[in-house]
Amino acid sequence: MERAGRVPVPSKTAAATVFPGDACAAEDSFKDNTKSRSNSLDLGVHSAALVIIGDEILSGFTADENIQVTARALGSIGIPLKVVSVISDSIEEIAAEVLRASQKYDIVFTSGGIGPTHDDVTLKAVARALNQELKLNAEMLEHLRAVQIECAPSGVRLMGNNNSTGGGSSTGIDDSLLPFAMLPEHAKLRFPPAESADASSSNNGGTDSPYSFASSSYSPSPCITPPPPSLEGRVTTDATGKTTGKSTETMKKPSATESTTAAAAATGTRKTWPVLQCDNIFVLPGVPQFFATKMDLIVKYFLSRNHRPHRRKIVLDLEERALVSVLDCFVAKHERVKFGSYPFVDHPEFKTIITLEGPDRDSVEQAVAGLLNVLPANAVLRVAKGAAAGRV
Repeated sequence: MERAGRVPVPSKTAAATVFPGDACAAEDSFKDNTKSRSNSLDLGVHSAALVIIGDEILSGFTADENIQVTARALGSIGIPLKVVSVISDSIEEIAAEVLRASQKYDIVFTSGGIGPTHDDVTLKAVARALNQELKLNAEMLEHLRAVQIECAPSGVRLMGNNNSTGGGSSTGIDDSLLPFAMLPEHAKLRFPPAESADASSSNNGGTDSPYSFASSSYSPSPCITPPPPSLEGRVTTDATGKTTGKSTETMKKPSATESTTAAAAATGTRKTWPVLQCDNIFVLPGVPQFFATKMDLIVKYFLSRNHRPHRRKIVLDLEERALVSVLDCFVAKHERVKFGSYPFVDHPEFKTIITLEGPDRDSVEQAVAGLLNVLPANAVLRVAKGAAAGRV
């Protein structure tokens, strides 16, 4: 990826460069000749945690794909992902971690454990963490009725209707769908605008719904773990309307469009599962395709945008060990800038990447200019900013 915009590859002697004894003095000299401003940007108070749930992750059976998706999605609106934890399929362990994270961070996302099988216990754990019960959610039930009717091909008899002759229920939906309507009692379903829901459904090839219909019968799809409607969108409040957990003031208040009634949600425009929010916790499916879709909806419609930090990346043909003293100096002198140093072993194009991130452009650019002034010119392969600075 670093080929684009590269200068000619320097000679290998650059890797053995030894800096002058006082690199900090060189930096001070350079700073004296530059104009400095400190128009800092308010990064806000948002922070986020991600709780990944699943024995399959801990055992190595499945590789996680949702950490990077979360970090990039939140980063696009200026919300830093502060911590990631991976928890087994244990109600007690999930509840303890979710409670801890929800008390320490502004927003918590859970990934996985919301399917229909015995080891999908995330909803129970979230309810326990918030001291709530799982109850049949009327809005989710209405949404499931709409999904069941809309997805069934013409002429297919739907089980679960009052007129069904077996396997049905008085709720008007198939019995196999009922578990997805059991949600923490104060959970909130967050529906995106209808047009985005249609687009999401189209992008997923219709697979956002966990159910498939055969030519003559209706049955849960054996191939897709559904993001339970019950898992995707709720806010905890008590009888007085007060939140029972961490304040959700950092999140967008639902607009008139988002505060859709059950009847409106049941129309044919809402083919995707709603996002489930429980207090300051977003409960998301672990399937990467579904997770990414929900994260996209959340950052687009349900979270307020913060000022994004300014980022820069310097790609070097220089061993990291040759940068230690210089980086130590710059870290001490540029307290508003966060430096990162990442070595690459046996990479054909570069040896080290330095990243710089700060609340305002001037602070970061001052540090970048200072570094470029003291680094060997033939060791600098590329300097990137914007989105490119956040990726290798």
